[in-house]
Amino acid sequence: HINTYRLLGDIGMEDEEYIEAEEFYRKGISLFEEEKAAGLQGNKNVGKIYASLGDLCYFITGDFDEALKSYKVSVDTDNDTASIRYKMGYIYYTQKEYTEAVDAFIKTVEEKPNDTHALLALGNTLSIRGDNYAAQGYYERLMVLLENQRVRYNIMLPQVNEVHGDIVNVYLMASNNLGVTQYRLAQQIGDSSLNGEALANFTASLRAWDALTRNPETMVRLPGSNLAERNIAYMTAP
Repeated sequence: HINTYRLLGDIGMEDEEYIEAEEFYRKGISLFEEEKAAGLQGNKNVGKIYASLGDLCYFITGDFDEALKSYKVSVDTDNDTASIRYKMGYIYYTQKEYTEAVDAFIKTVEEKPNDTHALLALGNTLSIRGDNYAAQGYYERLMVLLENQRVRYNIMLPQVNEVHGDIVNVYLMASNNLGVTQYRLAQQIGDSSLNGEALANFTASLRAWDALTRNPETMVRLPGSNLAERNIAYMTAP
């Protein structure tokens, strides 16, 4: 019965009938809460209905507090997935609860070790928290994965191919953020060689920016600058 409410809600989501979908999800959850008081134990299907309500709040209404509450119950009710952990991590990140965000992203990466977006998110959160060594490790792991993807596709057409565009965009951010982390470590431990590595990664980020913004027909690049360019300027003239 509870699972049927979830399936009806999912149909509503697919049809973009979001109010109706939420009503079905909440009816199923209300039924579970009533039966739980009488001793009913939750299972994965019960966890899924909480996850579905969480997704509605996360993607449609933007109510992150309600989404996080639903995701927590889903995880505690035998429905712990990498996707849920990633969204929990993002919510914690926006709330500046970086320790919780790191824990959520680590669980995502443990289940999906080759997920480039999860690795980038984990590296960024560690960096903001000041864990530069750990951040460097995850950024370097991410760069290896991205380089392997680039070699596999050989010719990248980011303006035409959506998959290529995503790879180049993540590469742009990862190489820039790795450069920032290496620069910070150079200042922290006095290893000047890290400054050279930082400049090399900023340059790699610039090349990715160029690939994303240069018109493939006219070869004219869009105006403006990016973070890597500003970081190079900062390093050479603080």
